[in-house]
Amino acid sequence: MVWKKGVLDFRIFGWGPVVVKRYLDGDPLIWEYADDSVTTMDRMSRLPAEHRLPESRGPHITLSGG
Repeated sequence: MVWKKGVLDFRIFGWGPVVVKRYLDGDPLIWEYADDSVTTMDRMSRLPAEHRLPESRGPHITLSGG
């Protein structure tokens, strides 16, 4: 998978022709397949603003170069 200008390209075993392209077209998520079929997924819900950024968790280690 490789991101190119906001489009996620899926290739067979990481090389060869693109078999699936996935991208946002405004709000819907579009999936374009190698056989020219297209699937559109509409957003059903949104994550509340207070949960959009993950909370810091786990131990915090400061590394110094010296």
